[in-house]
Amino acid sequence: GFIQTTSPDDHKLLGTAHYRAPDPESGRMLHIHVHTRLLVEAARGLVYRLPFEDALLSSSRPGPLFRVPAPDLEALILVLRTTVRWASWRKVPKETREELAYLEGLADPRYQVDMLRRHLRSVGADTYRRCRAALNPGTTWRERFITRWRLTRALGSYARRPTLAERTVHALAAAAWHLRGGPRLDSRARVTTGGRLFVISGTHGSGKSTCTAALLKWLKPHFRVMTAHVGRPPRSVITRALGVLLRVAPVAPLRWAWHLSIARDRYRLVQRSWNFALDGGVALTERYPLAPNHALVGPRVRELAGKQPSALALRMATIEEGYYARMPRPEHVFVLEVDPDVAVRRKTDEPSDYVRARAELMLRADWSNTKARRIDAGRPLETVIADLRRLVWEAL
Repeated sequence: GFIQTTSPDDHKLLGTAHYRAPDPESGRMLHIHVHTRLLVEAARGLVYRLPFEDALLSSSRPGPLFRVPAPDLEALILVLRTTVRWASWRKVPKETREELAYLEGLADPRYQVDMLRRHLRSVGADTYRRCRAALNPGTTWRERFITRWRLTRALGSYARRPTLAERTVHALAAAAWHLRGGPRLDSRARVTTGGRLFVISGTHGSGKSTCTAALLKWLKPHFRVMTAHVGRPPRSVITRALGVLLRVAPVAPLRWAWHLSIARDRYRLVQRSWNFALDGGVALTERYPLAPNHALVGPRVRELAGKQPSALALRMATIEEGYYARMPRPEHVFVLEVDPDVAVRRKTDEPSDYVRARAELMLRADWSNTKARRIDAGRPLETVIADLRRLVWEAL
């Protein structure tokens, strides 16, 4: 059930891949970070490759959960990696020292020297011993800095140096981390095979907004996600101005123009949502204009113009309907169905007759010619959300 995702913009490395999937039992997102090269990332996009991949795999043996490499080689790599990443003005983490002490209790120093001689001759035994000593408590920052300089100089031929653009991205990511406390700018993953646009449809009281918020909370820590309420799009300046004029002079042409402008706002929001999905993101939309929910969100000018519309009304109606016709038909539609009495009990902040009429309208809607999945929203909320999570992940 895993899908491949991209790396964050400031961590794009060749030789690595990311896979994600929800735990079937808890629903928590699992993340597998796969390396086909043993890469150590230093500051600002500078990457070193340690050529021990074959040795690591050939020395691996069964562990308590999965196969693990020989402790001698693992300790050797941990020393080199920690020196490159930490041994300057920063202190070595306590957890790293504890892990290293555990591995060295199982390691053979002669094997480590032999591995260096066979796979990384530029780093001799003396340099390695200096690196190990620099990680001990009480070592001055000057000693750590000089040791790190010696090691990076020896690894010069194994370095992949970042471009100016990559350095800039890393600097911005670091600034975001320190100023905002995380996350990094655009740190969430994109779906490698392409994102998806999902439509959560239903009447008042069906729980569509609550379910959309739950899906957003579930996906947002890991993926690029956006939500869009197409029924209430961000109003453009023209729409706002027409709304003000309607309060002053509520004449028919202004009302037609207002609905036409709303159609344009909805079209632009739909267009932005599809572009987001094409870029590998997940777009969660509500009140997406579809034929079955035409009465709730759809063109209005022709209906308001009456049986004998003027030429102006016909022209506006044609333009308005053109905006709705150009909105792509979504592939993933989830219709939350609820009994009108339940909808009235849930939606207490609006008139009961209004809520009941809309609920009955949605129950009569014909979804047979669409790809919509109908979901019983009268069940407990946790069950409905669990069904939506499963369906969303199947689509991804």
